[in-house]
Amino acid sequence: SLVDTEMYCRRYNSNTETWSSVTRLTEDVVPDQNARVVVDGSGQITVVWNRDGGLVMQKNLMGAVSLVRENTGGIGFADMTLTAGPSGKMVLLWQEASEHGSDARYRVYDPVSETWGKDALLTQDPDLERSFAPAWDSNGNLVMAYNSVETLFETKNVEVEGGGMV
Repeated sequence: SLVDTEMYCRRYNSNTETWSSVTRLTEDVVPDQNARVVVDGSGQITVVWNRDGGLVMQKNLMGAVSLVRENTGGIGFADMTLTAGPSGKMVLLWQEASEHGSDARYRVYDPVSETWGKDALLTQDPDLERSFAPAWDSNGNLVMAYNSVETLFETKNVEVEGGGMV
């Protein structure tokens, strides 16, 4: 089991060019880690992080923590990306294994209903998609660059100790 870790934050004031004192965001007995922070067009701060095997979020660094998605202990969520658009929509991107390989997936947050949509598949091929770099254009469209790593499969016979082949 993982050792408990907690979330902390500091704010930077660009007018005074100073950092605030450290503020503790979580105080529980479960691991809180892998945080992503976005600020939307209205200045609202949203933090999304992995909490004990699921993703949770908190608005403006205070108040209730809500569930974004369960079962996020996989390696693909270590490389997740969160982005906020000008209208307050957020998109969460990650990679997850499927029958086709490790594909890019996403989930969209609707600020009006304050809910996350279901997981959606962005790519479906044998290549490994990772290192997502999203940005929003002036029309409110999400544009993204990412690495697509070719996956090569090779059949190989290996002799095991004591005789036999695998």
